[in-house]
Amino acid sequence: MHDLTTLLLAGTTTVLGMMFLLWCLHLALKNAAVVDVGWTAGLGMLAVLYAWLGTGWGPRRALLGTLVVVWSLRLGTHLAVRVARHHPEEDRRYAQLRRDWAAVFHRKMFGFFQLQAV
Repeated sequence: MHDLTTLLLAGTTTVLGMMFLLWCLHLALKNAAVVDVGWTAGLGMLAVLYAWLGTGWGPRRALLGTLVVVWSLRLGTHLAVRVARHHPEEDRRYAQLRRDWAAVFHRKMFGFFQLQAV
């Protein structure tokens, strides 16, 4: 069992790292919609981390962690399939941001990806 601060730091660091890797992937794919899949995957990862390392009654932690992971897998799969089917066309929201932010798009998207982690 770990204290709350340690758990929050571990979770935040893990998801920030994952979002950095997804930001790099978005640069290669030229498709920022991967952030949607990443947000969902991050939530599932946090559920596993907190269920595994958290405090409280073990069966309850396992049940809640499992429910969130199942939800995360379901939504993440749906989003991943949607992104893959439309690729290389980018989701309208991100295409608009790409136009609006033009010269600073990649820098602002880095912040956008990192904000999805917290």
